[in-house]
Amino acid sequence: MIKYIGLDAHSSTCTFNVTDERGREADNTTIESNGRLLVKYLRGIEGVKKLTFEECELSNWLYEILRPEVDELIVCNPVANGD
Repeated sequence: MIKYIGLDAHSSTCTFNVTDERGREADNTTIESNGRLLVKYLRGIEGVKKLTFEECELSNWLYEILRPEVDELIVCNPVANGD
């Protein structure tokens, strides 16, 4: 089963929202912005994992530590995505 994961990253906390392939929310969790804890959280999610987060000051760090934990990772630029 595919899990679509949105990440809202901030310097002190990160919020994950997980939706299944039917569009139902499977989880919504806020945890400390700690690499070990973020990786542990993602490893606990079963199935194909597709993660998306917005470009921010933490983007490079997040990409480096989270890319190996998911099947697909998209870093989006909300300014470039606008009209």
